[in-house]
Amino acid sequence: MSRALLFINGEPPKTLPSLADYQLIACTDGAFHYLKEKNFPLEKLTFISGDFDSHTGADETIYQGKFVHTPDQNKTDFHKALEIIVEKGIKKVDVYGASGREQDHFLGNIHTAYLFTEELEISFFDDYSTYFFIPNDF
Repeated sequence: MSRALLFINGEPPKTLPSLADYQLIACTDGAFHYLKEKNFPLEKLTFISGDFDSHTGADETIYQGKFVHTPDQNKTDFHKALEIIVEKGIKKVDVYGASGREQDHFLGNIHTAYLFTEELEISFFDDYSTYFFIPNDF
């Protein structure tokens, strides 16, 4: 089963996961900043999605082919990234950066993930635990 790794703009993980098991690696524009700071191999990203309101021209020039502009303000960047992942035929997603900082954001991220439970198997990872939805056939 194809598998994606997605970084979103919550609390950055202290350690980054191994990239070897992923067919698609992506991030939202907010997570792009902490990945840069952590010296993440940005060339490994399949796409970077968001409205890019906080990016410099240098980022856009270097990673131009990876930027997917998603300006719809009625959906979160996480939601829009999941839509792109579904379009690419991926079925399993590991998400980093969904928790921390503000718990209302984490609850919102859980709600967003729930909207995709028919299409995706989503697991959340942070420095404390792993969170996932129990499959219906459990």
